[in-house]
Amino acid sequence: MIINNASIITASQSTSVDKYIQNGSIVIEGDKIESVQKDNRATVDDHEVIDADGMAAIPGLINGHNHFEQSFMQSAVRLYDGDTAEWIQEFKIPLTEEMTRDDYYLSNKLACLNLIQSGVTCSVNHICQQDPEKLESFGIDQSVRAATEAGVRVVMPIGLAGKNEPAHYIVDNDRYEELLETTYQKWHGSANGKIRIWAGPTGFYSATEEMWKTASEFATEATTGLHTHIATFETGDIEKAKQEGVLDENFVGAHCVWVDEQDIADIAESECKIVHNPVYKLGYTVDSDVHAFGDGIAPIFDLCKSGCTVGLGQDGCMGNTQDLFKEMRMLALTQHHKYERKDIFPPAKLLEMATIENARAVSWENDIGSIEPGKKADIALVNLDKPKFASNANLPASIVYQASAADVSTVIADGTVLMRDRQVQTIDEEETLAEARDAIPELFHRAGLEEYLQRGVEPWDASLILS
Repeated sequence: MIINNASIITASQSTSVDKYIQNGSIVIEGDKIESVQKDNRATVDDHEVIDADGMAAIPGLINGHNHFEQSFMQSAVRLYDGDTAEWIQEFKIPLTEEMTRDDYYLSNKLACLNLIQSGVTCSVNHICQQDPEKLESFGIDQSVRAATEAGVRVVMPIGLAGKNEPAHYIVDNDRYEELLETTYQKWHGSANGKIRIWAGPTGFYSATEEMWKTASEFATEATTGLHTHIATFETGDIEKAKQEGVLDENFVGAHCVWVDEQDIADIAESECKIVHNPVYKLGYTVDSDVHAFGDGIAPIFDLCKSGCTVGLGQDGCMGNTQDLFKEMRMLALTQHHKYERKDIFPPAKLLEMATIENARAVSWENDIGSIEPGKKADIALVNLDKPKFASNANLPASIVYQASAADVSTVIADGTVLMRDRQVQTIDEEETLAEARDAIPELFHRAGLEEYLQRGVEPWDASLILS
């Protein structure tokens, strides 16, 4: 395959590859990038040619923190007005409890469909805080099935609870260790290497000391990673991670909002990675002792200044959509507000956070995250032939501040076209939407939460804020 006439943002960290090629070509051999050329009309016999005139070629975006089964919840999640702990107990768990085998498959397929249409070729799918019997019997299998059929790359951290969750969620460490081992043996490296199994305790709230030891040893022995929620709505988590001995180069912490100067120094020294989810945390600043708006925004600029690897995610339904363009600009806007500086997080840095920095966070940077020879052919084409891009004097700025998922035209992963001209090739979109439109209201009804599907609709009730 050859992509011609593209404006290419490579995100390469190599001095031998230009970061930007105004009008160039990408030659793909099999599943890898053979060359990136300044010649905009490369030709090779027997190669399919994609004319990308008027388009930007960017590395396939990477979502560093996600929960695929939550795709069924995203339409109503913002209508729940409690804090995160209440949301988990009163909204998320009741819905998850009612999910069937078919619901697991369909919710994961719907998530993958949204990912592809958003230009995302790789995502973390953190599987945690769910019924262990469901996960063991069909939940994990259906997640892998959907991702494999879709053709996206997925890192799947697996977590079970040892305390502080519903009684039937709580298991002993031996059962958690067995699930990690069996899931790894069954699925790690499947789908032509696109599925990776990690350890993934939910967080310090629900994982026991023995579980942290098991997760850390598993990550080391299997040469994978440990992904968890950290400093999400309270302080002290970084110190707990140090005490448990898990804060190391294999550790990836999602959110990382409530940290102080010592925490940041410890994160930098440990070489662990952080994935921040700005849209989610912007909406849940009430989770801690917030005295001013900026208090609920993570100190990402300080983390970056300290040399930490920081990527971006959107956190399942909490991000509302799988659109990482939205997360990029929200990260910039919230950091500009918090630090009262508009010169931090330029567009090129934001693009790196959603590509090569996230590739580092998921320990896949040798294969994905940038467009350069030898790496996997994971590429998204963004259609710039639209009025909003007419003043395109600065391509990274246009992509970060004007683009959305709807502007992604073509998506390639592992050298295979997943979406061409907005038509997804690996998932039947019409069938999936029809099934989801039937299944989602039924799920809310079984969970006794159907009120959230109508809240505020009749009669477009704006008076709720006054009650």
